[in-house]
Amino acid sequence: MSIITVSPSDRWRNYNLVSKENKRLLMKTFGQRLEEKLQELNISMSELARRTGLSKSVISNTINNPNREMRVSSLISIARVLKVDPIWLYTGRSSGDLLNDIQFNSDKVPVWTLADVGSLATDMLPNMDSGRYVVAENQSHSIAIESTNDHLSKSGIVAGDICIFSLADRTPEEGAVMLIRLEKSGQARLLRAMSGIDGWVYGVDDPRLGTVTSSEAIVLGKLSELRRSEIK
Repeated sequence: MSIITVSPSDRWRNYNLVSKENKRLLMKTFGQRLEEKLQELNISMSELARRTGLSKSVISNTINNPNREMRVSSLISIARVLKVDPIWLYTGRSSGDLLNDIQFNSDKVPVWTLADVGSLATDMLPNMDSGRYVVAENQSHSIAIESTNDHLSKSGIVAGDICIFSLADRTPEEGAVMLIRLEKSGQARLLRAMSGIDGWVYGVDDPRLGTVTSSEAIVLGKLSELRRSEIK
């Protein structure tokens, strides 16, 4: 893992800030976009189910569960009925915008909050526009999280640091900082992996805050790069 010093001027250049209204629109979930489009076209869930061949329960779960990941075939079937861009429906970005990033801005890594990670489908996050990004080489299928506390200071992470996580690497290793979603609450956390008697557990510097077992956690990714505006 490399620690890179980023000057204030570089930090400004590496962040792409969009208007609050644009960010509000982008932060809608797939389910919210789907529900709004159904209302706009006056199509019921039953009618959508009939025309796509999907069950009504699958469509209802898609709308009500923002963490649910979608099969490509189902997504295309829904988009065909609604006559919309399937990439826009799933990510909130047009296919042309996403293709432009793939071709010309492949080093852009979106910066998300832990609250975002807890409320959006994980596989969408690297390809959605969060309104902020850092430029990082060789970080395909990655996202960045801005740390909000010093709970992992022993791992070199303090409040304000930008942590880049590879969502393609979910294998725990001793001392690695992992991006975790708690099974019960759905909340996302940055926790350190530690080998326990009965398998991996995850926690922070202060043992009084407790640990999370593998059965209580869903591993979303592993820290691959740490950046900060200044070395503290």
